[in-house]
Amino acid sequence: MGAGEVAISLSALQLEAEEAEAEEAAAVPAAAMERALAPAAQVAFEAAAGPVSAPEPPDEFVCPISQELMEDPVLASDGHAYERRAIERWFAKRLTSPKTGEPLETAALFPNHPLRRLIIEWREAH
Repeated sequence: MGAGEVAISLSALQLEAEEAEAEEAAAVPAAAMERALAPAAQVAFEAAAGPVSAPEPPDEFVCPISQELMEDPVLASDGHAYERRAIERWFAKRLTSPKTGEPLETAALFPNHPLRRLIIEWREAH
Protein backbone atom coordinates (compact mmCIF):
# COMPACT_ATOMS: atom_id res chain seq x y z
CA MET A 1 0.00 0.00 0.00
CA GLY A 2 1.48 3.34 -1.05
CA ALA A 3 1.61 6.61 0.86
CA GLY A 4 -1.27 8.03 -1.19
CA GLU A 5 -3.49 5.07 -0.37
CA VAL A 6 -2.69 5.35 3.34
CA ALA A 7 -3.57 9.06 3.27
CA ILE A 8 -6.90 8.32 1.57
CA SER A 9 -7.66 5.60 4.12
CA LEU A 10 -6.84 7.97 7.00
CA SER A 11 -9.02 10.69 5.46
CA ALA A 12 -11.90 8.27 5.08
CA LEU A 13 -11.55 7.12 8.70
CA GLN A 14 -11.40 10.71 9.93
CA LEU A 15 -14.50 11.59 7.91
CA GLU A 16 -16.41 8.59 9.36
CA ALA A 17 -15.35 9.57 12.90
CA GLU A 18 -16.42 13.18 12.37
CA GLU A 19 -19.80 12.08 10.98
CA ALA A 20 -20.35 9.75 13.95
CA GLU A 21 -19.52 12.58 16.37
CA ALA A 22 -21.91 14.94 14.55
CA GLU A 23 -24.72 12.38 14.68
CA GLU A 24 -24.08 11.78 18.36
CA ALA A 25 -24.07 15.50 19.12
CA ALA A 26 -27.31 15.99 17.17
CA ALA A 27 -28.98 13.09 18.99
CA VAL A 28 -28.52 14.65 22.43
CA PRO A 29 -30.41 17.90 21.68
CA ALA A 30 -33.05 15.97 19.72
CA ALA A 31 -33.67 13.64 22.66
CA ALA A 32 -33.84 16.60 25.06
CA MET A 33 -36.24 18.37 22.72
CA GLU A 34 -38.46 15.27 22.47
CA ARG A 35 -38.63 15.08 26.27
CA ALA A 36 -39.46 18.77 26.52
CA LEU A 37 -42.14 18.58 23.84
CA ALA A 38 -43.71 15.30 24.99
CA PRO A 39 -46.20 16.89 27.44
CA ALA A 40 -47.22 19.53 24.89
CA ALA A 41 -47.59 16.89 22.19
CA GLN A 42 -49.76 14.80 24.49
CA VAL A 43 -51.99 17.80 25.24
CA ALA A 44 -52.27 18.57 21.52
CA PHE A 45 -53.10 14.95 20.74
CA GLU A 46 -55.79 14.82 23.41
CA ALA A 47 -57.27 18.10 22.19
CA ALA A 48 -57.37 16.81 18.62
CA ALA A 49 -58.90 13.52 19.72
CA GLY A 50 -61.65 15.33 21.62
CA PRO A 51 -63.02 14.57 25.05
CA VAL A 52 -62.87 11.04 26.33
CA SER A 53 -66.34 9.57 26.18
CA ALA A 54 -67.95 6.48 27.61
CA PRO A 55 -67.84 3.40 25.45
CA GLU A 56 -70.77 2.67 23.21
CA PRO A 57 -73.36 0.39 24.81
CA PRO A 58 -73.79 -3.13 23.43
CA ASP A 59 -76.25 -3.30 20.53
CA GLU A 60 -78.63 -5.39 22.64
CA PHE A 61 -79.05 -2.45 25.04
CA VAL A 62 -80.05 -0.01 22.28
CA CYS A 63 -83.66 0.26 21.12
CA PRO A 64 -83.92 -0.61 17.41
CA ILE A 65 -86.55 2.12 16.97
CA SER A 66 -85.09 5.09 18.88
CA GLN A 67 -81.43 4.03 18.61
CA GLU A 68 -80.99 5.07 22.27
CA LEU A 69 -80.00 3.15 25.37
CA MET A 70 -83.16 1.56 26.76
CA GLU A 71 -84.47 2.49 30.21
CA ASP A 72 -87.66 0.40 30.25
CA PRO A 73 -87.04 -2.54 27.89
CA VAL A 74 -90.03 -4.65 26.93
CA LEU A 75 -90.51 -7.72 24.76
CA ALA A 76 -92.98 -7.56 21.90
CA SER A 77 -94.67 -10.56 20.33
CA ASP A 78 -91.96 -10.66 17.63
CA GLY A 79 -89.50 -11.70 20.37
CA HIS A 80 -87.41 -8.53 20.18
CA ALA A 81 -86.74 -5.97 22.93
CA TYR A 82 -87.72 -2.31 22.52
CA GLU A 83 -87.93 0.79 24.68
CA ARG A 84 -91.50 0.85 25.99
CA ARG A 85 -92.33 4.39 24.82
CA ALA A 86 -90.87 3.82 21.35
CA ILE A 87 -92.76 0.59 20.67
CA GLU A 88 -96.00 2.05 22.07
CA ARG A 89 -95.70 4.95 19.60
CA TRP A 90 -94.93 2.44 16.84
CA PHE A 91 -98.01 0.35 17.67
CA ALA A 92 -100.19 3.49 17.72
CA LYS A 93 -99.60 3.72 13.95
CA ARG A 94 -99.13 0.09 12.87
CA LEU A 95 -99.14 -3.44 14.23
CA THR A 96 -96.00 -4.74 12.57
CA SER A 97 -92.57 -5.76 13.79
CA PRO A 98 -90.11 -2.86 13.62
CA LYS A 99 -87.32 -5.38 13.05
CA THR A 100 -88.89 -7.57 10.33
CA GLY A 101 -91.90 -5.63 9.05
CA GLU A 102 -94.07 -8.73 9.53
CA PRO A 103 -97.62 -8.27 10.88
CA LEU A 104 -98.03 -9.02 14.60
CA GLU A 105 -101.04 -10.70 16.19
CA THR A 106 -100.94 -8.64 19.37
CA ALA A 107 -99.60 -5.39 20.73
CA ALA A 108 -99.00 -6.99 24.12
CA LEU A 109 -95.72 -5.98 25.76
CA PHE A 110 -93.88 -7.81 28.51
CA PRO A 111 -91.29 -6.25 30.85
CA ASN A 112 -87.78 -7.53 30.17
CA HIS A 113 -86.41 -7.50 33.72
CA PRO A 114 -83.16 -9.39 32.99
CA LEU A 115 -82.25 -6.95 30.19
CA ARG A 116 -83.14 -3.97 32.38
CA ARG A 117 -80.83 -5.27 35.13
CA LEU A 118 -77.96 -5.74 32.63
CA ILE A 119 -78.43 -2.20 31.31
CA ILE A 120 -78.38 -0.78 34.84
CA GLU A 121 -75.17 -2.71 35.63
CA TRP A 122 -73.57 -1.49 32.39
CA ARG A 123 -74.49 2.14 33.19
CA GLU A 124 -73.01 1.87 36.68
CA ALA A 125 -69.79 0.44 35.27
CA HIS A 126 -69.47 3.18 32.64
